[in-house]
Amino acid sequence: MIMLPRAILFDLDDTILQAHDRADAAWRVVCPVHLPTPRSDEVAPGIPLASIDEQMRTILGFLDRAAFDRTAFADLVGKRLASDVLYLRLKQFQEGTHRELLEAVGRARQESSHPFTGVLLDMRSNPGGLVDEASEVADEFLAGGTVYSTRHRGQVVEQITARGGGALAELPMTVLVNEYSASAAELVAGALQDNRRATIVGAPTFGKGSVQSIVDLPGGAGLKLTTMRYYTPSGHSIQAQGIQPDILVESSRVATAPSRVTRERDLEGHLPAEGETTARNTAPVYRSPAPSQSAKGADPEPGPRTAADVPSNPVGGPDFALSIAYQVVRGVLTPKK
Repeated sequence: MIMLPRAILFDLDDTILQAHDRADAAWRVVCPVHLPTPRSDEVAPGIPLASIDEQMRTILGFLDRAAFDRTAFADLVGKRLASDVLYLRLKQFQEGTHRELLEAVGRARQESSHPFTGVLLDMRSNPGGLVDEASEVADEFLAGGTVYSTRHRGQVVEQITARGGGALAELPMTVLVNEYSASAAELVAGALQDNRRATIVGAPTFGKGSVQSIVDLPGGAGLKLTTMRYYTPSGHSIQAQGIQPDILVESSRVATAPSRVTRERDLEGHLPAEGETTARNTAPVYRSPAPSQSAKGADPEPGPRTAADVPSNPVGGPDFALSIAYQVVRGVLTPKK
């Protein structure tokens, strides 16, 4: 059985079991032999997914798509861009992410006999997830060195080191992040930055760098304790500071409404940072042009959802941050002024 977001539940034979019509406030429960359509209250016998494509597009709001595309929900997007740059979009780290990464790289390699010229890792709006999977992913881009460490009261509890021989360890690399890149995504970005493996492009990240444990108390209560902090290879604490990019891309949305951006340090009761946040004062800043009122489509800043959403040549496209990162990995733009 396959669970997808927005409460769409499929059986292995692509028969819909459950669906949520966004036009209604209530849930609609669908059995394999009873399917309410989004157009009426009629009940039809169990219908395969392929035969109700139009209804499903209505439910999901994908009316502008030619067909229902499950890749819209994939946690990893891979694509070979112009000039043979490998684009990898990681939406979160869950069980199997490392394996999916290697499979995506393999598929992109089969598309052409030309070798890759660089890697663009897009982790915008990646909330994190499984740290072990994030460590395995970072390992594929590193020839050696520390990935991250955890400390308790100043003492190193654990230090994770790259094994070496990563599948993409020798290619020029750019990592794209934003204010909603958090936790495990920040560990990956910090490891690649501190090991001088990649240029970080985008906005300062969220700043979630603590390990919390729940202690059970009598009566069903619990006590949340912060037991450790995460550190980058250089000893930088991520908590409430985040990762500072080598090249800043200032969003027009953030520039016009900075109060709308909430990071870890803005949350009530957050664990404070250690020392002062160290900004990269020499980092060049690129400001995204304000979108025209006639611009249509979804906001590109969180990052593409599918491979089809990624232009082969991002330069000059609506996704300004992606355009900058692509030019950086190609060597057209550099972190130094």
